[in-house]
Amino acid sequence: MILQFGNIIGSNIFNMLFIIGISSLFGEIRYNIDYNLDMIILCAGTLLLALFPSIPPKNQMNRGNGCVYLIFYLGYILTLIFI
Repeated sequence: MILQFGNIIGSNIFNMLFIIGISSLFGEIRYNIDYNLDMIILCAGTLLLALFPSIPPKNQMNRGNGCVYLIFYLGYILTLIFI
């Protein structure tokens, strides 16, 4: 199962970097500084997703984990609305 996640993540990273690299050959890619908050939230969510399998009960998504993700998502939505 872990091997499947590695294949999915590796494939997505390769595809994103390949497409961005090819696109940059044809024109300038501009980065909007407003994306920084989204990048921080993306990294925090990825860390949470990486940590939950090591917290007992292992290999399960229980209600507590789901509540953490739900609160995280609601906080993100409220941040988008009010900032």
